[in-house]
Amino acid sequence: MAANLLLVMARAPRAGAVKRRLCPDLTDEQARAVYVALLLDTRENLREIDETTVRFICPPGEGDLLFFILSTRMLPPVVVTIPIFLMYRELGWYDTHGGLIALYTAFNLSFSVWLLKGFIDEIPKEYEEAALVDGYTRLQAFIRIVIPEAVTGIAATTVFCFIFAWNEYAFALMLTADKARTAPPHIPSMIGSGLVEWAAIAAGSLFFLIPGRMRTHSRRR
Repeated sequence: MAANLLLVMARAPRAGAVKRRLCPDLTDEQARAVYVALLLDTRENLREIDETTVRFICPPGEGDLLFFILSTRMLPPVVVTIPIFLMYRELGWYDTHGGLIALYTAFNLSFSVWLLKGFIDEIPKEYEEAALVDGYTRLQAFIRIVIPEAVTGIAATTVFCFIFAWNEYAFALMLTADKARTAPPHIPSMIGSGLVEWAAIAAGSLFFLIPGRMRTHSRRR
């Protein structure tokens, strides 16, 4: 604010034009005060420029990266399962824990980026600017200021990503056999000799719910 006032006062000699055009009866001090008020009011109005105008002024392609990240979730898993299956078979990742971890990480990345973007956008940028004034580097300001402020959003994003990966069915069914098969495709396959083992399925479903419940409860604290 002090810098803005200094800038305005440096241009204050132009207040003579205000005096001549608005009211010749004003004193020099009054004309200078009117000039300062008008200039500051103009600066505030420019800050409140509408989103459509900002989008028009910004160079094209600025949001392409976020759109590209989001586009990875536009296809349903069933559509990309066959190409991923062929790729995993060539790489030797079929029926491995590492293959599922890499796949779940890639598919949850877009959701995580967009969800965390909303939380981080709510953090006032003045916090980071104050840290930079205090001598922090950009990385230090991000680690010590931004991340603690966004810890709630990080916890919520962690819970959602865990639930999506824990409940995922299509990839786990098509890309695993025995070694890395997860609970969702394994529980329905509990079939005994000619009969469905309903007791085993019920017990497996109960134990399947416990980790998700524990994870969510721990993040709430």
